[in-house]
Amino acid sequence: MVVKQGHEPQAKIQWMFLGEQPQLPPVLQSRMDGSFGKVVTWVEAEGVRVCVGLGKAEELTGPKLQQAAAKAAKEMKAQQQLSFEVPLAPLSRVLGEQAAFYLVLGMELALYEYAGVRRETARPKKEYTLLLDEAAPDFRQFLGGEDGCAAG
Repeated sequence: MVVKQGHEPQAKIQWMFLGEQPQLPPVLQSRMDGSFGKVVTWVEAEGVRVCVGLGKAEELTGPKLQQAAAKAAKEMKAQQQLSFEVPLAPLSRVLGEQAAFYLVLGMELALYEYAGVRRETARPKKEYTLLLDEAAPDFRQFLGGEDGCAAG
């Protein structure tokens, strides 16, 4: 997985805490209340959108964020999206700089493919790109590199 800061607005993930007003199409608003682990997916002209519920902000922990990030990544994988934008700023307001670590860890684990186990070994490994928002704290300390570094 490659982690960068920037924007390529093809596919986006959005996070929703319990009690927040959803930024969803009107027809989908009744399906998302921000409950932990709830996922709603839709397609707009700009691309695929995935909204993931995080529960109450004060109850969000690193391991819970890791689980939510994994759900978001698996949904993007199911939608065949190899590059997607992920807002880190709302998560870092709750968890601080450790949000970057748990976010990337959850997505990396969810997207990992075991080469050769029940799969064709000749099939090329997919390279996923995770785009973090510019407002995010410096995530490089958790990944040991510069912009565009490979995580994992």
